[in-house]
Formats: sequence, C-alpha cells, structure tokens
Amino acid sequence: MIETRLAWRTLKFLAPQTEISEEEFRGSRLDIRVDAIEKYIRGLVAESPAARHRYFTQAARLDARFSQPCFQLGRMYTGKKDWRVAAGWLERVGAHDPHYREAQFLLGICRYRSGNYAGAIESLERVSKEVPLNEVLNNLAAAQSRRNLPEAVENFRKALDGDDSDPDYHFNLGYALWKSRDFAAAADRFRAALDRTPDDADAVLLLGRCLKKTGPRQGDPKSDGLERLKQTYAEMAYRQLQAELRPKR
Repeated sequence: MIETRLAWRTLKFLAPQTEISEEEFRGSRLDIRVDAIEKYIRGLVAESPAARHRYFTQAARLDARFSQPCFQLGRMYTGKKDWRVAAGWLERVGAHDPHYREAQFLLGICRYRSGNYAGAIESLERVSKEVPLNEVLNNLAAAQSRRNLPEAVENFRKALDGDDSDPDYHFNLGYALWKSRDFAAAADRFRAALDRTPDDADAVLLLGRCLKKTGPRQGDPKSDGLERLKQTYAEMAYRQLQAELRPKR
C-alpha cells in the first residue's frame, strides 16, 4: 500500500541507520482494506458513543485482520463493565497492534472481574515483561493474590516502591501480608493507607484484625476478595520517562 511505502521512507529518513529492509518492513505490516480504515477513522471522530460503536463494529467486520477497532470496542465495553463482551473484542487485538499492551492490560481486568484469575495473570505477566508499570504489577499481584500465590506479596511491594503516595498500593500489600499472617508488617501498611485516606473502612477493619492477630476466615464476606485494581494504563508517560533517563550521547 502507499501508506506502507510512505511509512518506510519516513523511517529511513528519520533513522537511516536502521538495518531492516523495505521488504521486511512491508511484510510486518498488514494490508488492511481501505473501507475498513475509513470506517475506523469515522468512529474516532464520531461525537456520540452509539456512532462510534457502529463505525468500529463495521470496520472490524469489513476486515477481520484489522484489530484497532477491536481495541476501541473492547475499551468501550470495559467502561460499561460488560467484562465478557469486552474480553471477546480485546482478545482479537494482535501483537502487531500499537495498542496491544494496553489491550492485554484491559483484558487482564476483564478476566479478573469474570473470575478467570489464571487468564488475568497470563495477560498481565505478558505486559509486565515489557512495561513494568505500577498499575500492571498491582493488578498482576491482585490476580495472584486471588489464587493465593506467594508472588503476590513481591509484586504488590514493587508497585508500592514505584508510588509510595498511593493508598491502594499500601492497602493491597497490607492485605497480602495479612493473608499470609505477617500481622506486624501488614499493620504498618494499613496504618500507611489510613494516613492517606483516614475514612478507609476496610483498612480500619483489617488493622484491627492485625492487632488482634486474627487471620483470614474462609468465606468471610468482610475480608474476602478485597484486592484493589487500577484502571488507568500510562505507558506513554513511562516511555517518556525512560527516554529522559537514557544517557545522552
């Protein structure tokens, strides 16, 4: 396609040292139907949610290889908390798509909310290997915690190390430590969460249980499944920070 050739020439102009050949570059790009791209663009600029949904759906149906409208639909249904439908669209976002990692992040949330913790772990581990954002590590740890995996504590700790100001990260680490009956360390985290959000009723409850050294009770609705997920994915900010920290030549 003309777009692919222009993209190749732009790449060579901006990075003439690149070693990939034009044939390899073109082979890595999908030749998407023009009418599908047109519907997708119409969806991006549409003002109403209904119109956006209609155009994205049409784009996805016109070319099954075109995963960008699938990402947009998955994100829309995630916002509606329709986890099953959202997951169906997000699973269609291919690894070549620029939104792939965010799609996997959202898919992890959908799978978690649907009770598919193993699937959530799979999606979020895939993202964490490339972009170890605090929110990714937190959600990964939450899924691991629901399966009582020991890795949950370490990943919650990594998320907290990345942002000490977030009360949810303190709470989640405290919750995982409480579940493992490390009451003193858990109490410290719940106190830190309450320093930041004094009206956190769950933190108050669990701090009290830590002080009494009362561990989890199976089937207790007040203390089961209290892990807190993050919804925002900030890869762009992470990339910009990495670029700023990269040594200047």
